[in-house]
Amino acid sequence: APAERHRAAFEAAAADARQRLLVVEHDGAVVGTAVLVIVPNLGHDGAPYALIENVVVDEAVRGQRHGERLLRSMIDEARAAGCYKVVLTSRKSRTDAHRFYKRLGFDATSEGFRYTLIAD
Repeated sequence: APAERHRAAFEAAAADARQRLLVVEHDGAVVGTAVLVIVPNLGHDGAPYALIENVVVDEAVRGQRHGERLLRSMIDEARAAGCYKVVLTSRKSRTDAHRFYKRLGFDATSEGFRYTLIAD
């Protein structure tokens, strides 16, 4: 069942020292989540990099800087882990998200490619 798969995935991520699930709360409710993964790296003199995935902010509270707090916390976590860069991907159609990421200092420096193994 999906709930069991989600629970198992959460437990595996929680047990992985390289993964961090950050949440942002507003009025006692979780309104945003994102995952930060610290990736060991052979380049850049062995400095790791960070990958941000699954950024979600409740539509009802978008524009209230909750997403900004979340992403800035993730950048701080990556910096504290000695990462030389933070990367994320976003679907080409998500132009509002792209403006948000650019406002926070992310640059669209690469063309992303995806090989889908399991369809959404």
